Amino acid sequence: MTYLRRKILYLIILGLHSGSSVPWRQDGQKACSCYTFENGFTGRKNWQRTSDSCSFNNKHLLVIETIREWEFINKSISERMAVPYNEWHIGLFRNVTTGEWTWINGKPLTIDKWQPLEPETVAYFALNSKQYPPGYYGLFHSIKGYIHRGLICEEETDNCQGVCMYHFKPTTTTSPTTMVDNTLSSTRKGHQEFVGKALVLCSLRVF
Repeated sequence: MTYLRRKILYLIILGLHSGSSVPWRQDGQKACSCYTFENGFTGRKNWQRTSDSCSFNNKHLLVIETIREWEFINKSISERMAVPYNEWHIGLFRNVTTGEWTWINGKPLTIDKWQPLEPETVAYFALNSKQYPPGYYGLFHSIKGYIHRGLICEEETDNCQGVCMYHFKPTTTTSPTTMVDNTLSSTRKGHQEFVGKALVLCSLRVF
């Protein structure tokens, strides 16, 4: 293998590890989502005030768009308590124009994690419950706007500190306080196949 082909192969593999040349995430996507939990012990708020509280800190109420993220949050709240009923405000609300349940970032609700017989027709906001009904974990509970609970804020960032879910498999060891989802996704497997093909191309002198 000539120096030029070795150099090209090195750049391909380096791109995989840096997330730049062959993305483990979409262009412009941050490295991870990090979450802040307020458990209601020092002051509970209604949905609008919790949304404002997150926005004040350049974050937003929790948005759950995938089963992977729902499982991550479910595990996180299983290790916490919130008053009075182990429930947290999340960024899910009923659009008054369309009547559809929508995330605060404008995207539609695509995962069905409602508690039995919900959502209620007279409710316009949602909570995430730790365990209700008994034996059911991490389900959504529809509420009216005056209900006061804790909250979960979310921030997309490259500074993955605290309770964070990576949007790609990290290459460095994280601190013990950081929760990391190390699931090897199908995208990551595809990149491994890509490296294998690159090796073949180099051996066949395609470059």
